[in-house]
Amino acid sequence: MNERTIAMRFGLYKGSKLISVFKNEQYAKHKAEIYKNDKNTPGVYYTKEIK
Repeated sequence: MNERTIAMRFGLYKGSKLISVFKNEQYAKHKAEIYKNDKNTPGVYYTKEIK
């Protein structure tokens, strides 16, 4: 494992609150869409790289 692989993490946020961390950006975006479209978990979800 190199340093770049370890450093690449993506946070899933609801508003300003970090709710989960993923190693794969596409999977983090996928989870954000699932939460956003679920009637039981309304809100604004987005992903951002954690540095």
